[in-house]
Amino acid sequence: MWKNVSPRPNLDEDIYHEKKEYELPKVCIPYLDKVFSSKSNSEYRKAIRNIPPCEGDNEFYYNFLESIFRAT
Repeated sequence: MWKNVSPRPNLDEDIYHEKKEYELPKVCIPYLDKVFSSKSNSEYRKAIRNIPPCEGDNEFYYNFLESIFRAT
């Protein structure tokens, strides 16, 4: 006999109400401005690929943002 998945699993309800905030470094703002201010699809695609030189952990953030923009 098949059992249904419970809509109310026995998990701690507090984890559903937690608000997590993740901040991007301020060095990403010029990149985001260029992407958001693009006026056509071709400008948008060029702005997505125009990632500035990265320092330290910033490469992770730029790759993350580029992945999101490419998916849209």
